[in-house]
Amino acid sequence: MEGHPVLGTAGFSRRQMMKTYFITASAYMHQNLFQRNETAELLLRTIFRYRYANEFLVHEFVIMPNHLHLLISLEDGHGVGRAMQLIKGGFSHAIGQTGSKLRAVWQPVYYEHRVRDTAEYSRICTYIHENPVRRNLVDAPEDYPFSSANTDYRLDEVPERLKPGSAGLQARVSDGDTTHGQRSSFAMTTAAHQVSGRANRGAEAPHYPISKC
Repeated sequence: MEGHPVLGTAGFSRRQMMKTYFITASAYMHQNLFQRNETAELLLRTIFRYRYANEFLVHEFVIMPNHLHLLISLEDGHGVGRAMQLIKGGFSHAIGQTGSKLRAVWQPVYYEHRVRDTAEYSRICTYIHENPVRRNLVDAPEDYPFSSANTDYRLDEVPERLKPGSAGLQARVSDGDTTHGQRSSFAMTTAAHQVSGRANRGAEAPHYPISKC
């Protein structure tokens, strides 16, 4: 993966309030759309194109054969819905430009979860890195080519308030805090099945609020 843009935090002020989210989105009908290297790379280029446009910060990611996990931060006034519209719409357009005849690319729902403390941030980072290992795709996280555990893309730093030792941070149960007003993020498994059938098949992360995009 050569020739990737070198990204810093240009366009984002340290004084701006940022919110950090763990996001999961799946390919339509959970097909293995991203298993081809060219397709996974196209998705990564799409994500980082919008990062370069200062739409959000990217801390961690993994592109699995049929879904993706992201750990991103947005300015206080920017919603997760817009970020996902850009990523999903941008990739759908890009793959169409390659000559693909796919009529549907993404599942209409995605999962979002507000990350509120250092311990949770650390757990989610580990979850993202270990995803390919749990699926028996590789033996170690760094062996997987489309993961932040092994990437040429420059990742954004851990948000200041989520760094170990940050003042005022204590582990606590998240209330989900989504822009769509869903219930607690740890009580959503039943609702996820009701809205999207077997929305957790392959994506492994149904315990977070769901949104449509």
